[in-house]
Amino acid sequence: MNDKQHDGGVHPSISEMYAILVGEQQGKRESIIKHLVDCPKCLEIFNSLLDMRKEAHGLDIAVPKLAGTRAHQGVLRIDTEGGKYTIIVRPSLKAAQGGVITVALAPEYQEELEGAWILLKDRKGRPLIEGRIVNGQVSQRVEEIDTIDAERFVIECK
Repeated sequence: MNDKQHDGGVHPSISEMYAILVGEQQGKRESIIKHLVDCPKCLEIFNSLLDMRKEAHGLDIAVPKLAGTRAHQGVLRIDTEGGKYTIIVRPSLKAAQGGVITVALAPEYQEELEGAWILLKDRKGRPLIEGRIVNGQVSQRVEEIDTIDAERFVIECK
């Protein structure tokens, strides 16, 4: 704990509070939780850390690279950096510039993120998919698939 005093007690640092959120600081956990109950200022900081962690939990980025990109018959598969999602871009066999994009969850995240709202954007910020995850994936038809900037994708989960 740091040296800032409060009513005879010591305030935990932001790092110590965050460590509790990610399952660390087991030895200090009880004393920090007790402090949070008694200190509204620290509780407010802790709650804001909790909100930020929840918001960032579903966020992931995909940067195509040889190891993470698999192409098969025109289909592009990209695993995200955080390992939560696979982006699949399938050109249409009938429409020259159309296709379908799917965001699929890694099996270990399916139960946790099922029903969540997904927003997939390309590098230019073009929204490609906006939808709810059902059965571990969300798909959407996309026009002008050839104009997608596939250098980087960003996935936001809400």
